[in-house]
Amino acid sequence: MVDKPRQRCPVAGPAGERFDPARRCLPVSQWPEPWQVAWHRAVDKAPLLSGRGRAGRRLAPDTLQKYRRGFGRWVTFLLRSGAALPDLPADAVIPANVAAYLTELRSQKVAPYTLRGRVVELLSVMLALAPGLNWRWLKDLTNQLEEVARETTPPRVPPLLTRDITDKALARLKALRDAATKSRRVALEYRTWLLVAMLATEALRRRNMTQLDLGRHFHRVGGELVLRFDANEMKGKVRHEVLVPALLRADLQHYTAAVRPLLLGQQRHGGLWVGYAGTTLVEHTISTTVTRFTLRHFGVAISPHMFRAIAATTSEIVDPDGGERAAAWLAHRSTKTTAGYIRRQGLAASHRHAEAVRRRRAATKPMGKPARAKQDKPRK
Repeated sequence: MVDKPRQRCPVAGPAGERFDPARRCLPVSQWPEPWQVAWHRAVDKAPLLSGRGRAGRRLAPDTLQKYRRGFGRWVTFLLRSGAALPDLPADAVIPANVAAYLTELRSQKVAPYTLRGRVVELLSVMLALAPGLNWRWLKDLTNQLEEVARETTPPRVPPLLTRDITDKALARLKALRDAATKSRRVALEYRTWLLVAMLATEALRRRNMTQLDLGRHFHRVGGELVLRFDANEMKGKVRHEVLVPALLRADLQHYTAAVRPLLLGQQRHGGLWVGYAGTTLVEHTISTTVTRFTLRHFGVAISPHMFRAIAATTSEIVDPDGGERAAAWLAHRSTKTTAGYIRRQGLAASHRHAEAVRRRRAATKPMGKPARAKQDKPRK
């Protein structure tokens, strides 16, 4: 099966297409002309060189793209509403319009956190285009929406622990080792099992996992293999290093030496993750590939981001007092952020998760006198 990137924002198409035109994220070129000028003035590179402060200059490219799409969704709403648009984008951001926008999003069954995200995107663009105006009311609205989202969205319980994933991945990598050098189909499966294993052990963000380059990120330090990311590659803008565990080194070496060249074909690049056509996989392709692959082989769809929650939860079970170590593992600046990834507390009713915890503890328990069976007591 050919790996293909999936388009993130819906686009308009012929009648009968599955995309809803009302959900379009209009590109800047289709915004009102004065709005285009305001946008480009706020985010062009000139302020970076001249030193003139603008809110947009502090945004990373990926974040800027996210806000651009979000504001494009707002423009779609305004244009479809039939209202006359003012020359200044900020003049359209008034409570009545935002309330109508939220009503439309809710009618489209948008999830609570997505609803909050759309308003955050709108607020962020306004802070860049009109930083001198008072946006307190819009900030308060985002806080209200976040509170509602937190109260109405149950936390997702990690379906497995890290060891559950790596055990199966390592077994499959061993079984496919020889055939992966002879068949492109098997080579793709070998690559994906290695990708899943590295997501489980390294707990990297999807963007960083996608970036992995053999010539840039892999370093030998003594007898260890280290993944090293510069500060400008990390979300927190802090240099990050993580060890490749010994249990993966042989499979990683086999992939880079024998499997990857088969997939690479005539292509020449340093990207670690190679697709069917020999090109480097992009973020969306990695997401869809991993999610579908885990659903097929583990019975549950696990996104790249969920691997980080699994890692944090596993770390908390194995080492309850290791908050700082877990934060460093996940490249978090604060242990409070890491705490948000831990989904074990208050989830005792999850039988599957509890069984996984008991299984791991039993596997590490020393031999001796059998422990007396205890009944789980309900929490007060």
